[in-house]
Amino acid sequence: MTRPAPTTKAKSRKIGNTYYLTADELIGHSNLKIREAFQGVARPFLRWNARAVVRRTFNKGDLICREGDFGRTAFMVEKGSVEVLLATSLKHAVKEPKAQTS
Repeated sequence: MTRPAPTTKAKSRKIGNTYYLTADELIGHSNLKIREAFQGVARPFLRWNARAVVRRTFNKGDLICREGDFGRTAFMVEKGSVEVLLATSLKHAVKEPKAQTS
């Protein structure tokens, strides 16, 4: 089933701890890393996928996802920090310096 492309400007919407971001909010985001991540993405594509990009808040100790779980998401940490625990060997991975968030 296909959806028609949205023709009106999307409005932000919050449901529970999930805040749905609009294309304009992503491209003009106050966090430079988030703005850069979406700057090359066409606005019509972002509008088409308006409910795919969300902002969620978590409390200390909340489990975000488990290793091995199926998922179709990526995470960007806007504020605070997360602890990533992996059972899998990371011999193949390249270690990068820890990013600081504001």
